[in-house]
Amino acid sequence: MMKFVMFLIAMLLASHCFSAEKKITVIATIFPLYDFARQVAGDRAVVKMLLPPGVEPHTFDPKPRDILAVNNASVFIYGGPALEPWAQRIVSSQANGGRAVVNASEGIALLGPDAKHSDPHIWLDPLNDQIIVRAIAMALSAADPQNKTEYGKNAEAYCRKLVALDSKIRVVLSRKKRDTLVYGGHAAFGYFAHRYGVNFVSPYAGYSPDAEPAPRRMAELIGVVRRYHAKVVYYEELFSPALVKTITVETGARILPLNAAHTVTYAQMASGITFVSIMENNLINLAEGLDADSP
Repeated sequence: MMKFVMFLIAMLLASHCFSAEKKITVIATIFPLYDFARQVAGDRAVVKMLLPPGVEPHTFDPKPRDILAVNNASVFIYGGPALEPWAQRIVSSQANGGRAVVNASEGIALLGPDAKHSDPHIWLDPLNDQIIVRAIAMALSAADPQNKTEYGKNAEAYCRKLVALDSKIRVVLSRKKRDTLVYGGHAAFGYFAHRYGVNFVSPYAGYSPDAEPAPRRMAELIGVVRRYHAKVVYYEELFSPALVKTITVETGARILPLNAAHTVTYAQMASGITFVSIMENNLINLAEGLDADSP
């Protein structure tokens, strides 16, 4: 009898190990795409983020191990050629080998002259995110057809959360008394401003945080704060607010963070932070700066 019980236990363990080995691996480059992928995958796939927390995607230089991880993944998800030209090169230079690839910018109405020179921060519009989430579900289903139904259900459940987020943003911003969002970081919130009818002003001419703000733009931004009597100037997550403090010294405005969500810290990852929670925290700060009631 004991031998039979031990045999059953061994078979169950073997079955568990086999099922774990059968899980597909999904690699997403940045935090929002990683979070979307894990919402869709649930416990049916292993989802990993390629860029370490705190690393800037615009200038990331992939190591050989990163390229190997992408090539070995069942599904690879990246933001598009404007955000991650290095990812585009990996996808273009390597044989597909059956790997499903999601270029998250495909199917999105891009703000900019073309795909390579557009604003890459597409995830800051919750309606864009629903397109991305469904594209991820399709890719996971193609790589793992036996769990297609589960991926589809998870994607639609998460899209409902994104619809709720969009509704909450609309309700709060419908009460705004100010229309201008003064941002001391690089020009990341274009899609958000476009979707919700907010005037977005940044001292940076481009989308990369490595770009230096022109002195003329700094002077213009100070003028904007004074002209609109802005109460708040926002600073970018994970970057020094020194630039914003220069503006506030000149104007008396307060500073508050506004998180573009493209990267998070190790501590935030450990705390269970999500894209939706980031946007909900942003909304609290936006409500204060735009004189809207808090959510």
